[in-house]
Amino acid sequence: MQLLTRSSVSHLAEFVIRELQKELIAQKHVDKRTLHDSLEYKVKDAGSGTHIDIFAEDYGIFVDQGRKAGTKKVPVLVLLDWVIRKGIAENDKQALSVAYAIQTKIFREGIPTVGSRKVAPRRLHWIDHTMNQIEPVIFQMLSAAVFENAQRYLDDIIERNQKKLSA
Repeated sequence: MQLLTRSSVSHLAEFVIRELQKELIAQKHVDKRTLHDSLEYKVKDAGSGTHIDIFAEDYGIFVDQGRKAGTKKVPVLVLLDWVIRKGIAENDKQALSVAYAIQTKIFREGIPTVGSRKVAPRRLHWIDHTMNQIEPVIFQMLSAAVFENAQRYLDDIIERNQKKLSA
């Protein structure tokens, strides 16, 4: 008897993705929604059962864990794109200057910078925070799915035995 169907595992994975996306929004990590929209899952069957792999843009790790001060600099072109999109500068020269200033601040302070906490008090650990928050719900979903599959299995056994007895 299979305890969980692929469908019930997919349903669970979709729930996890939605909750991770909600946390990205709560932490205000949705400028272009690239990370938000990149979240996806794959359900895989393994020898010991079924498991879920969740994928996102590579930079999601920096959004989750931050970036230590004094390490590799954030690419200035990424920051320049952000400065231009936000309309922070009046011209290209000023935009480049602002992008370099942001890059320097991040290099000195790391990510999140001190000032970014004004935007949202919780700026890190969007993955762990979400998983800790939804753990009881995941347990309930898994329990319900296992119970439903076990019930279906037992009903099938009873029905087959009733047919044998009535034959």
